[in-house]
Amino acid sequence: MVMLAVFYTIYYVLLVYYITASTPGDVNVGRWSTTLAYRTPLTGPFFVLVIVLLLLPQIIGGLAYFTLYFRVPGVTQKYRVLLVSWSIIVWFLSPLIALAGGLAQQDWWQLVSRLIGLTAALTILMAYLPPRWLQDRYGITSLSNQSQEG
Repeated sequence: MVMLAVFYTIYYVLLVYYITASTPGDVNVGRWSTTLAYRTPLTGPFFVLVIVLLLLPQIIGGLAYFTLYFRVPGVTQKYRVLLVSWSIIVWFLSPLIALAGGLAQQDWWQLVSRLIGLTAALTILMAYLPPRWLQDRYGITSLSNQSQEG
């Protein structure tokens, strides 16, 4: 727990340094988002480090959570671990792929990335409140059923 706090404290300091050293000067309003316009933008390895440190811990956490799939005994637990872990992995991996592939400014990617986020959120919701047909077919317990039983 302490290591995580140290990591995010260092990350916060790096992020504040990045923003102040780049000297924000204006706000650009684009078709799909608003961004800060920097007078002296920092690019290269430092920018990559800031982005990777933002996204990689969530991806690693999702992969670590997925390892529980092989350890939990129940169908409901396996179902939830599978859906939540892979939703997080795909959700946070997609911006890295977009940046690496130069897709971030494409109009079609902006729509796809929003659909990925919406799908991930709905999949996580479905992990805890599965449709009735999944409950009946596979014996998965809904969170709302568990609270009524307990």
